[in-house]
Amino acid sequence: MKKYLYMLATVLSVGMLSACSDDEATADNFNPNVVTQTDDFVDQRDGHTYKCIKIGNQIWMAENLDYYMEGGSSVGCYVYNEETFKAGAIALSPEEWNALACQVADETAAANPTDYNTMGSYVLNGMMFGNDPVCSWEEYDALEEMMGGDISMFFATDFKEVMKARVTAAEKEKGEREGKALAKEQSEKTDKENGNYSSEYGYLYTYEAALAAVPEGWRLPSDEDWKKLEAALGMEQSQIDLDNSWRGINAGEYLKQGGASGFNALFAGCNAYVPSTNSMNYIKKQEGAYFWTSDMREVDVSGSTENDATRADDDDSNGDEDKSGIAKVAKYRILTLFSPKIWRGDTRIDNGYRSVAFSVRCVKDAK
Repeated sequence: MKKYLYMLATVLSVGMLSACSDDEATADNFNPNVVTQTDDFVDQRDGHTYKCIKIGNQIWMAENLDYYMEGGSSVGCYVYNEETFKAGAIALSPEEWNALACQVADETAAANPTDYNTMGSYVLNGMMFGNDPVCSWEEYDALEEMMGGDISMFFATDFKEVMKARVTAAEKEKGEREGKALAKEQSEKTDKENGNYSSEYGYLYTYEAALAAVPEGWRLPSDEDWKKLEAALGMEQSQIDLDNSWRGINAGEYLKQGGASGFNALFAGCNAYVPSTNSMNYIKKQEGAYFWTSDMREVDVSGSTENDATRADDDDSNGDEDKSGIAKVAKYRILTLFSPKIWRGDTRIDNGYRSVAFSVRCVKDAK
């Protein structure tokens, strides 16, 4: 079972791993003629222009995807160091509470005319007592106390019950309506605090967000797409097929910024599970580039002695028993400052509490 559970303990140590091997060759058999310039792509959703490069029979974006998804981190679109935004319900303002209360008072009166003795909305607005309007449950309770604990004479008998349900619904709707704006505000603030991260590195996406963010006419590259790219870079097939391993000789160098392929990968880092702290942390900015593939499968991890992330070290059995049953695992690629090779491996797409977030490169077939 453990062979399926190798994730970002490996990621954390990738920068320190040696690129040395027993390979007799000193470079992958890369032919620069497989690389040709191609037209830029303009994303009609936001007007962003992406440089593109044709490598073999594929066209790749030569920049990380930089499309902001409405809802930001609440839907899986992050900048580096951004926390997940969870708006939830947003409390009504005093004016909103009072307006809703008066509306409910009138509605319940219309529905129950025999139980309604006077205008509840007048009471709520203080018109009968010369007080300020009732603008919260605390003020409503205070009004009841002032009236001797019972003001049902001013309302239909079901006013309070209906009001509680309507307030709950209104606060939830307000959270959904205003949450998107608050999420964007948080994203922009975090982006600025991190040196306008998205402008240089694009956004980090969860697996599901990565699938959803790709523009029309492009796709999130599959594991096979990456293998085709690696073959075009001259990597031997025996190396291409290795799993959970550094592969090739120096193919990674061709993909990095300024490399011969024009792919221009930047070290954007990622949001990953860190076994040493049992937490999700942002790691490896300016040291590593992490890219999703679209290949995902479900793995039975019931009874595993690993904790909530895949590990590379099969001798480490200090984690708590994993009772989650089924984990979703995706293929991914890593390039790192410290290695000329390309990592191919598996990662859980979340740790049960929070999602992993990687960069996205889009691809399409050349015509």
